[in-house]
Amino acid sequence: MRHCVTSRLSLPAYGVICLTTAILVVMAVTCSQVDAASSEPPAPSGNLVANGGFERGSVGQSPDGWILKAWEGRGAGQVTSGGRFGRNFLKLSSASSTGLYGCHTQPIEVGRYAGREMLMSLHYRTEGHLHADALIVTFADDFTDREWETTAVSRHELTLEPSSNWVMLSRHLDLPPNARHALVVLRIAGEGSLSVDGVNLRSLPAEVTCEVRGAGLVADARTRTTQMVLTNGTSTRSEGTVVVQIWDGKTLRNTVQRPYQLGAGQDQRVSVDYSLDYQTAHRLRISVFGAQEHEVYEDLSVQIPALVDAHLTAPAFRSTMLNGVPPDALMMTGRVHATEQLIQAAEVTARIAGTAEISGGEERVPVNDDGTFNARIVPPSMASGPYHLSVNARIGELTLTLDLPFTKAAPDQRHVAYDDRGLLWPYGKAVFPVGMAYLWEPEDLAAVVEAGFNFVTVPARTASTTFMDQADASGIGVFISSASVERDFWANTWRKHRSHNSLWGWYILERPDAYGASVRPELLESLFSDLQELAPYHPVLCALSSSDGLARFAEANDIVIAWTEPNSPGELSSVARHVTQAREITASSKPVWALVPAAGAAHTRDGRLDPTSAGRAPTAAEYRAMVYLSLLSGAQGIVSYTYRIQGDAQRRDWLITRDAPDLWQQVIAVNRELSAIGPSLLNGTRQQGSSGHGAPVQYGVWHHDGQALVILVNTTGQPQVADIVVESLTQPLLQSLTGPNRLEGTAQGHFAQSLAPYEAGVFMGRVQANP
Repeated sequence: MRHCVTSRLSLPAYGVICLTTAILVVMAVTCSQVDAASSEPPAPSGNLVANGGFERGSVGQSPDGWILKAWEGRGAGQVTSGGRFGRNFLKLSSASSTGLYGCHTQPIEVGRYAGREMLMSLHYRTEGHLHADALIVTFADDFTDREWETTAVSRHELTLEPSSNWVMLSRHLDLPPNARHALVVLRIAGEGSLSVDGVNLRSLPAEVTCEVRGAGLVADARTRTTQMVLTNGTSTRSEGTVVVQIWDGKTLRNTVQRPYQLGAGQDQRVSVDYSLDYQTAHRLRISVFGAQEHEVYEDLSVQIPALVDAHLTAPAFRSTMLNGVPPDALMMTGRVHATEQLIQAAEVTARIAGTAEISGGEERVPVNDDGTFNARIVPPSMASGPYHLSVNARIGELTLTLDLPFTKAAPDQRHVAYDDRGLLWPYGKAVFPVGMAYLWEPEDLAAVVEAGFNFVTVPARTASTTFMDQADASGIGVFISSASVERDFWANTWRKHRSHNSLWGWYILERPDAYGASVRPELLESLFSDLQELAPYHPVLCALSSSDGLARFAEANDIVIAWTEPNSPGELSSVARHVTQAREITASSKPVWALVPAAGAAHTRDGRLDPTSAGRAPTAAEYRAMVYLSLLSGAQGIVSYTYRIQGDAQRRDWLITRDAPDLWQQVIAVNRELSAIGPSLLNGTRQQGSSGHGAPVQYGVWHHDGQALVILVNTTGQPQVADIVVESLTQPLLQSLTGPNRLEGTAQGHFAQSLAPYEAGVFMGRVQANP
């Protein structure tokens, strides 16, 4: 999936894309759409917003197809002449500092596009002092029946930053697989006005798609080049403009436009050159417009490095070499960001440098044909302290040096860290992380330890000295959680518990992407910096529940927890998609753990806990499938949520051992399996050619220590047949990890296995010594 990170821009001809955004993923109801399961994407939707340009409606009147609404206080909304594009635009006004006023579309039928990606765009400007936002809310049921009492299945909240000039907002978003109706909602609060024009909601791929095949490549000392392929996905002729903006920080350096004309189904290669030196990292915004500027077919933001880009993959944890945490070498990956012709002449070298004299010279680093390179550099004997790996790239007269800092910790430093494979090392012992979040009651610790979890997250109030002593005695790790961003709070907590072996690290504000504009990345990044200084060898966890959140908050933590609630019971695609997104957005630079629900929201509104109700807990089979699907998608740890949820006057409490005993037994069984296969998952080599995302049955094969580990998952609620290939077996035989079941295959390693709905199987086989 493509991911677009929006930024504040300023461009008279094409407006601006701005903002900090957040998604609040809400618990869903059952009712999946038939079209969502279709293997073929439907034709481009065009603009699904009726009267998005507000041309239908008399000046001074309400816009046709939109409903004005006052949630609090009073306001005014009317069609106004002199729009950004056509004759008219919509103006919303408020004179109340406490009011909440706006409008929304009539329900938009989106069932045909459910489970797919959408593109939202609009142009706006503001006056006065107000908060403005745009929401895209989806519903599984018919919105017209109960209107705002209808249960929402997703809610995307986009803050509109103040701007006196017309600016453009653009956003990629996921449409839940059970969405039927959608609303586009415009709201203002405070004193002032919001003007809006050109509101669009399109399915992707849109009418014209854009594939970027090389962005900002160095062509010579002062020239960059970008190569794209445009494709007309419709049966009619299409024409428009590609706009490339070049941004250096917050400064617009240049804008290049290229017109296009495409026949039905036709491709066109578009090349854009611009002037910028080879030493400057920058950002490109690539926008594809139709014949009219308000027809936005694509909008991408791409970070462009200087001539060479590289980072250390090891030491992985905070670029710190720690005694006992492998590897003992520096491992680097990078790329020469240039055209193919220049790459052929590229020379890359690397050397270790520091404050003290280092024995060891410069090492030549081979460069692949595509410009990528990898290096493993064994450092000489070094004292503890700061160092850097100096990477030098040379192409003729073009030279650039990049310094990659790292630190060597004192050999006696106590630490909890992770290695370059994602394996967790608490105090010198490697574990595959299997955790329980959120442990509310201290008396629940014994049951969680007995169930095979090796860590828990707990609120700070639970982490008493007595509790931490009990955790020490049980050999379980604790990540202490709080919503506080005050340095003094965390400093006091660190001083109180720093001597406990059970203290593994910190779990900061849970799902900050669910709080809208009230929680900004800068806030958590500042807290992360404080925690790094206070406890430099204890990692920080953060759970994120949206692709937006991953993009905005991924730098504010050491380990990302991809939190997914299936949008309808049994719909598991979102689990795999969110873990995959987390791996892609973090560029695999830090571990990604998957949070797998072991409870539902039904307890909040259904005292009987009807197993068919909305928000029910997963079945035992669904839970098991989600765990193994997460691992197939690249998760490097599993976190279950949760053992107990406290009740109150409005809702009953939840206790998994009482309310879902079969599920709890499955949790215990899965933990036992993870303990057995964890080293193979993180230390093994994954076989190429395993089934990809979206297949009804997914599988993966890992080779480790003379064994092949095979994981199969039926992701559907229907029986399926798995067809798999396992390479280099000594004999065509796979043995179930947990039972007598055996699979016999062909001499070429082909196996077939029938799987019940949501069945997940784990098998082992012997492999050749040198496959």
